[in-house]
Amino acid sequence: MEPEYRDILRRNRVRLVQSLQLTDLWDPLLERGIFSNDMIEEIQREGTRRDQARKLLIELESRGSQAFPLFLLCLKESGQDKLADTLQSGSGACALEPIPVTPSPGPKPLPKADPAEYPTRDVRRKKETLDKDKDYPMSSDLSGLCLIINNMNFHECTGLSNRTGSDVDRDKLANRMRSFHFDVMVKDNLTGQAIHDHLEELAAQDHSLRDCCLVVILSHGCETRHIQFPGGVYGTDGIRIPVERIVSYFNGSKCPSLRGKPKIFFIQACGGDQKDKGCSVTTETPPLSPTSTSLQSDATPVFSGEDDNDEVDAVSTCMCALACLCAL
Repeated sequence: MEPEYRDILRRNRVRLVQSLQLTDLWDPLLERGIFSNDMIEEIQREGTRRDQARKLLIELESRGSQAFPLFLLCLKESGQDKLADTLQSGSGACALEPIPVTPSPGPKPLPKADPAEYPTRDVRRKKETLDKDKDYPMSSDLSGLCLIINNMNFHECTGLSNRTGSDVDRDKLANRMRSFHFDVMVKDNLTGQAIHDHLEELAAQDHSLRDCCLVVILSHGCETRHIQFPGGVYGTDGIRIPVERIVSYFNGSKCPSLRGKPKIFFIQACGGDQKDKGCSVTTETPPLSPTSTSLQSDATPVFSGEDDNDEVDAVSTCMCALACLCAL
């Protein structure tokens, strides 16, 4: 978008956010090609009408040189003439119709070359194969099952604050995992026992036709003593679940259909006013072995560091993000 048009949008942003009627605007925006279906759905997920309007204006600035005049047309078509006139009056001689584009002539045929003038040689395409000792096969139509547990609202008796905004992380994670061809299950506000039940249910599934399994837990966290997984998460009733217990549901003896396949765990566990110390990954962990026959976990955790303080306001008394790869 031209700088002058971007400046007009920014000078009128307060009025636009207050007055934009979005319901009748979506179809013109789509028909004019300003936004795609996916982009409109992403804007609509912002929550309130004002939040959606604010997001729309931000995205509009990146939609090319014709976005501004096309947006004015969309406002006219949706019955918002006053807003269109306000923007147009601030844009000088801004045309409501997009500038016509003259199509370029078709491609010119390449001259035919005489094979006798140019030497030729046979070329064979190199076959690329996976190193079976280092790579997990990821060829299934469905990558695997993904369970997302999002605890936002906690019982008053626990003394734990509600985790406002965690639903945004939940939705973005769910959409991202679906784009990776995971079958996503989302569970909100689970007690400690309910967390155990859903983990046990997931582990009991038949994963034979899937390549891996993914568990995401967003909740409050706490410190627990364990050599490999020193942390825990809370249910909405204040019941503490050690990370070690979470991982153990998916070991080779309890979940044989995932044996030899990666199990990935992401745990975001915020809990307090302390500073996040950042994280570091040890380089001394043994290499993963996809062909391992061990029934015990070889999960590799990411621990909180103690030296580098990145001054982030959020805190993780457990692991801010724990990633485990278990080849059981």
